[in-house]
Amino acid sequence: MTEVRQTKFDPTNAIVAGFVFIGSLLVYAKTVAPTLSFWDCGEFITASYYLAVPHPPGTPLYVLIGRLCSLLPLAADIAVRVNLVSSFCSAGTALFGYLIAVRLLRKLLGNDSTVIGKIFLYAGAASGAFFLAFSVTNWNNSVEAEVYGMAMCLFMIITWLGLKFIDHRDSPDAGRLIVLVFFLASLGIGVHMLVFAAFPLFGLYFSLKKNTPRFVWHAIAVFVALELYLMFALSSRPGEVAYYVPIAIVGVTYLFYLFSFEAIPRDKLLVAIGFFVSCAPLFVKVTLNAMGGTSDGVPSKAVDVAQFVGIGAFLLLIAWTIYGLFRDFSRKTGFLTSALMHWYFVVAALVMTLLLHFPKGYTSFMLLTAIVVIIMFALLWRYLNWPLLVALVATSMIIVGVREYVYGLGIGLIAVLIMGLVRKLPGWRTAVAAILVSLIGFSVNVYLPIRAAENPVINESNPSESLYMFIGFIERKQYGSESMIERIFKRRATWEHQFGTFERIGFWRLFEEQYGLVGPGFTLLL
Repeated sequence: MTEVRQTKFDPTNAIVAGFVFIGSLLVYAKTVAPTLSFWDCGEFITASYYLAVPHPPGTPLYVLIGRLCSLLPLAADIAVRVNLVSSFCSAGTALFGYLIAVRLLRKLLGNDSTVIGKIFLYAGAASGAFFLAFSVTNWNNSVEAEVYGMAMCLFMIITWLGLKFIDHRDSPDAGRLIVLVFFLASLGIGVHMLVFAAFPLFGLYFSLKKNTPRFVWHAIAVFVALELYLMFALSSRPGEVAYYVPIAIVGVTYLFYLFSFEAIPRDKLLVAIGFFVSCAPLFVKVTLNAMGGTSDGVPSKAVDVAQFVGIGAFLLLIAWTIYGLFRDFSRKTGFLTSALMHWYFVVAALVMTLLLHFPKGYTSFMLLTAIVVIIMFALLWRYLNWPLLVALVATSMIIVGVREYVYGLGIGLIAVLIMGLVRKLPGWRTAVAAILVSLIGFSVNVYLPIRAAENPVINESNPSESLYMFIGFIERKQYGSESMIERIFKRRATWEHQFGTFERIGFWRLFEEQYGLVGPGFTLLL
């Protein structure tokens, strides 16, 4: 990947970025809900206008900004004024989506200064931004009073700042960018916890030194992918996920790896063929579905035969991999040589397949995660900026709970001061500033008990009653005390429902049939 730094103002880039923002905003304004829409929107509009306290966790930042916009003469209807908050924020999401795409494309393709190169760069990034802006879910959230538009905008700003840090980590601006990301991530909790999702990844980047070798970054990428897969594998019901699903996932990734070769070596090509044959049941099922199926039990017989072939092919591929690892390792120096890489893909597919049969649930996930984290720590510890890592961990404790967050900030601040004043570790001043601004950003939630004490027209759960009620309100205890991570492993639907597209059921289906409210207009109103 080519390292390209944008060091001076690019007027063309700014013009296209402005076009993306204004174009998105005009479409949102044209399609904005003409009054309140269903579910939480009416509550958010009322809470914004009266500076009230909506349902937990209260979204204080959204309410404050919504109150400001409700005073502006943007429309005659108060509801439309608050709806336009989402429109402005989602236009900002498209803007920063474009800027992020430009940065990534420059890093991937280099800085082509030709006219054709610039057209491809800016047009490609703008196309991606408009696809983001007018995707169904994002568009729906952009025309009504909901928190997701503002949350997504903050998420994209944090992502853009993180990428900007990568280009300026050697400059005096690096520390300021880190502090700003800590502040926005904590402030965004006053809108939605989604904002915080971008923080740990870039926080880890802040915590790693510049001289961190490439294999460490590869290990981090594998760690993230493995954690996501563990959530998938350990939350599935026994026998629900077919053996070839992880093989297909690794196989597709392996194909991208093969594309990096101008001439594919024979061993690597044979591994690709092994992956392909191992997924035989998948191809048979896709073909039968495309043909509409057949009768007389032929589909089930064909799938059974394909499964027998696929499992046999995968077992042969594993045996050949074991032989190849011993053969090739005896000729090379070390396990991390490119000559062994194709065998590691097979090992990854085997491990992922075995994980489908590992005991399910939250406990198993935490046990495996702890093992992987210990391994990662053994790889990373010498490349870590410890003060910033402590600040990262302390701030991230908000995911666990409010008490843990406050205690974590206190303990983290003391630890960072010791590292700076006693050990003289670099980066401690930035870490202290990051912890302090994190607390300042989170303090927007103090609005909740202060306003609740005035008994506004909406005062959900009255968080001013006690500190216990306030903490429970922010932590959304009305949904139970189960953590968000633990809840992942108690799914309420099948994978077909979660990954497929199904028509509405229940109330909405009856409502649409009775009143004939179908089509994109009604979807936008929803």
